[in-house]
Amino acid sequence: MTCVTSVKYKICNSGKEFSDIVPSRGLHQGDPLSSYLFLICTEGFSTIMRRYEACGLLGGIKVARGAPTISHMLFADNSYILCKANLGATSSVWTYVGIWKESCANIGGDQRKRIKTSIGCLGRECANQKQQVEWVFKARYYPTGNYLGAKLGESPSFVWRSIMEAQNVLKADAVRLVGDGTTISVLKDPWLPHPTNAFVTTNSEALHGATFNSLFEIGEHKWDEELISDIFEDRDERDMS
Repeated sequence: MTCVTSVKYKICNSGKEFSDIVPSRGLHQGDPLSSYLFLICTEGFSTIMRRYEACGLLGGIKVARGAPTISHMLFADNSYILCKANLGATSSVWTYVGIWKESCANIGGDQRKRIKTSIGCLGRECANQKQQVEWVFKARYYPTGNYLGAKLGESPSFVWRSIMEAQNVLKADAVRLVGDGTTISVLKDPWLPHPTNAFVTTNSEALHGATFNSLFEIGEHKWDEELISDIFEDRDERDMS
């Protein structure tokens, strides 16, 4: 990469300086260019991967039905490519890696002008990747609900166990925005404007499986006061008034 230069080291022993030591591989920890070059190279990595996927040369895996297909995972010092265990897929991976390495080696001065644009695109790409991660966990652990109502489940991963550790903390302070109420569970979601517990405390069979909008008068966007008075306990009814 012709636009990148590296540092030189000298060794001083007994007051004498020895010849320069020039590192020949990689950028050094703390180098201000390091993060930008990583983002640009990984963007190329993902772009070529998506092209191979579109052509049917590479596939990925699904952790559960309804989950998005995962074909690669990128980390600071490792990258994983997930494909079928056959000769055709393996050959595609090696070809793909060769193209990517050649592309990274050709990053030069003319391409420095594109850095800001590339990083802007990467911001949107990262947002999409975060959404895909959410889809994976949702498909695996709470396909019909949301995180606040999710259970640990059978054989949970270490990551999911760690995420679930924060569930009670979020439940204590999170409140759902109502909207039209069609996606909010009366009993399982926190929606009451209560200072310490936003969940409904009334335990009535009539509310099991009920959504927020079922508490409205038919065709209206206001409470069915008779229904609320008959079903809800005083504490919940006060918070709804």
